[in-house]
Amino acid sequence: WEQRNEADVTVRLLATDAAARTLDEVGTLVPVEAGIAVSGLRFLGERLLVATGFGGNVVSSVDLSDPTAPTTTGEVTLPGAGAYFQPVGDDRVMVLGETIRSIGDEDFVGGLHATVLDLTSVPVVAGTWSQEWLSTPATQHHHAFTWWPNRSIAAFGIDHQYRDGVSPPWQPPQAQLLMSGAAAPTPTAVTPRQADLGPPCPTRGEYDPTTCDSTGPPAVQRVLVVDGAPWLYTSESLERLDPQ
Repeated sequence: WEQRNEADVTVRLLATDAAARTLDEVGTLVPVEAGIAVSGLRFLGERLLVATGFGGNVVSSVDLSDPTAPTTTGEVTLPGAGAYFQPVGDDRVMVLGETIRSIGDEDFVGGLHATVLDLTSVPVVAGTWSQEWLSTPATQHHHAFTWWPNRSIAAFGIDHQYRDGVSPPWQPPQAQLLMSGAAAPTPTAVTPRQADLGPPCPTRGEYDPTTCDSTGPPAVQRVLVVDGAPWLYTSESLERLDPQ
């Protein structure tokens, strides 16, 4: 660990036998702009997408036609980290990740971006949606991201971040729906109805938590598509949305 800062970030390709009893290293790759970590990986046929660089904001396309000699065929810089990759059509992938921007010497503003990459040849940015003061569990857990192929819509829960003095007006947790088209993803935010867990607790003074709801607006943890209609699963409710 004393040489940790000198070590290369390495992607290792492992193969198993037919009985899945062993794992053998068949190839390695030091990604372009390796930085200090790998923030996202995705197999697409005989191609591997690797997000590295500062904060995972550089995506490399790796040719795996010969797994023993993986070769980088191109890279592209994102507006933020590349934490999750979702195929959204032929030779296209949506990358979801966090953004960060400094304000002053010590303060930072976080946010999200969803960037569509065209992988026809070398990866290029086909469109980007971004918004600050947001976070989502989908950057850490792939089940929190839903792709609706019949409508070309990506959906995930979002939480609004706030800090006194520099934050926008308060908003409740929502679901973010992004329609992926030829240009930048088109956003629609949906706010779940308040679950009926009793009257809200007062914001000041003492109160009995057994007689009121102190959890605040329900946070969207999953977006499901059932029989052609989206559903929001929150911490307090299950709600069906109008599919139109």
